[in-house]
Amino acid sequence: MTLLTKITDNNKNLIRIRHILSERWIGYPKAMKVLNNMEYLMLHPKTYRMPSMLLVAPTNNGKTILLHRFFDSYKPSITPDVSSAKIPIVYIQAPPTPNEKAFFINILAAFNAPFQKQNTTAQLQYQVMRILTNVETKILIIDEIHHLRHEVARIDSG
Repeated sequence: MTLLTKITDNNKNLIRIRHILSERWIGYPKAMKVLNNMEYLMLHPKTYRMPSMLLVAPTNNGKTILLHRFFDSYKPSITPDVSSAKIPIVYIQAPPTPNEKAFFINILAAFNAPFQKQNTTAQLQYQVMRILTNVETKILIIDEIHHLRHEVARIDSG
């Protein structure tokens, strides 16, 4: 048995294997339509009732890659000469169970913001809202939000 890390021949095979296993972006028409809709949300002027979007598709249809592609196109570059950071898009994973406190902690973790686990949900929410406002976030992407749906369905059928 040959370990992949021990492949010789200038590691050409290892490079090929990694390339084959890497994620791919295929800009098929529906994906491009979703990106255009997200771009519309990004450019929408601030109003009292901001538009939103829920992206639903079967498992392994590329939703996460699509969301990352959009997120990466607006990823800020923070350098020492920047006086205040602007982070237009924040990407988080929903907690595995519907827990409001865990939700706010995930957002704070996305910012690498310090927080106290013993803080109340209201205190964490206040901290999140303050940060989102200060960095002028326009879009909050919540991946794997179906966790909430499954929990609600479980409670309803319970």
